[in-house]
Amino acid sequence: ILVYDDRPGSPTKGVLNLFKVDGFENPSNSYLVLVPPYCLHGFLTTAVDGTYLINFPSHLYDSKNEARLKFNDHPLLDGRTFNWSKVREGLNLPVPQKPITK
Repeated sequence: ILVYDDRPGSPTKGVLNLFKVDGFENPSNSYLVLVPPYCLHGFLTTAVDGTYLINFPSHLYDSKNEARLKFNDHPLLDGRTFNWSKVREGLNLPVPQKPITK
């Protein structure tokens, strides 16, 4: 799970947090991640057997308010840009050849 703070005036503006959560073999291993309002966020699933992701947004979806932003428009504090391929590389995950669908 990625959370990037791009809020004007925030003391953590420009900070990127990556959370690796695993251990779902046991149903009691559940996680709750609260994304602050107006923070950019994304998800990468790595499980071979599938992943359950339950999202509880604060508002109903409205395509007029959708804010899909490119990560390279929001540089990190050190000037680099975020890249999901680098996350996969850091976790020693193969790059998928095609989307996994069921």
